Amino acid sequence: MSDLAEKVEEDLSHLYQLFCADLDMCACGNPEDGYALVRDLLALAPFYDHPAEVRDLIGGHDGAYHLVLSLLDHAGLTEHGSSIGGSWITKKGTHYLDLMRRYEYEDMDQAGYPHDGKGCPDDCPHAVASR
Repeated sequence: MSDLAEKVEEDLSHLYQLFCADLDMCACGNPEDGYALVRDLLALAPFYDHPAEVRDLIGGHDGAYHLVLSLLDHAGLTEHGSSIGGSWITKKGTHYLDLMRRYEYEDMDQAGYPHDGKGCPDDCPHAVASR
């Protein structure tokens, strides 16, 4: 396998980990829309600079707004101070936003968990970028 193919496989397996484990997203229904929502929300961070656009993406329901932003926070993609609506992107969020801009959801079709389902080793570029 070429170095480029290995890097792509590594990138996609880490995206798979993010969506299937960290965000616990089910692959049934229309997960492509969930993927696009996460990507598009992260692109708006910091959310305090784009409150109307964030609400528009999530929809008008206050509960959905709170749940979605809390999920991003829980996965370490964003963090916040006194209000979840004022969240900003983390180093991990920036790293995964870059990956989501390069790959579509469908690219993960053949992906599985990275590192045989074990945690990232210290030298893994995805782990290093997420710290």
